[in-house]
Amino acid sequence: MTPLRFRGKTLPYRGAKIDPDQRIVLINKMLRDYGIDQYQWTTLWNRNRVELRFTLEDERGTPFSVRLVAAPFLSNHRSWNAKTGKTEIVQAPNWKQSLALFHEYLKAKLAALAFGLRDIREEFLADTIVRDAEGVERTIAEVLPLALAAAGVQAPSLTGPQPERAPRVIDVEEEGRA
Repeated sequence: MTPLRFRGKTLPYRGAKIDPDQRIVLINKMLRDYGIDQYQWTTLWNRNRVELRFTLEDERGTPFSVRLVAAPFLSNHRSWNAKTGKTEIVQAPNWKQSLALFHEYLKAKLAALAFGLRDIREEFLADTIVRDAEGVERTIAEVLPLALAAAGVQAPSLTGPQPERAPRVIDVEEEGRA
């Protein structure tokens, strides 16, 4: 099975025009609009890492922390090479594009929670921060495969035979048809 790939003609958010720092301000406002007021950004532009941590409360009022990392979109840029005295094309992160996607991704997750589509722990389970046996902060997505392997549990294959499921039917009325 091949990995999921975008097959459109142009990459999503290619035309993003909002500066990365301004995009972070917009995300901060959105977080506060959803009642999240404990958040922290780590922006290591020279290491191609932008990370957001925030604290949520589950239904019982128990706080838990989440870490999301924005994936840098690489794109071609012209850059001056002082050694050769010429401009050259280099691949570098396009943070405008990356943070536009990150913003929309986070907005969709928060809306799904606010309107009851998803459970808060379920939505952010993989990104929940825990401490491993050595006291190192990791997300559950980082810890779980190691814990399963240590316990001798083989993770289920997504490509092998799958259990039978009842078909899912969604009724849709098209305009002009009854």
